[in-house]
Amino acid sequence: VRGIAGSYERHKKLARITYPMWLYVAVTGVIVYLMISPYYAH
Repeated sequence: VRGIAGSYERHKKLARITYPMWLYVAVTGVIVYLMISPYYAH
């Protein structure tokens, strides 16, 4: 929303913090899903 509103400096500052956290959660979520999916195969 900050990028759309035009406050690019605040957007970049916030993105520096949140992007690595988002990337970590996204990657580890896929890894965990792949690790536990064989146990739920029917």
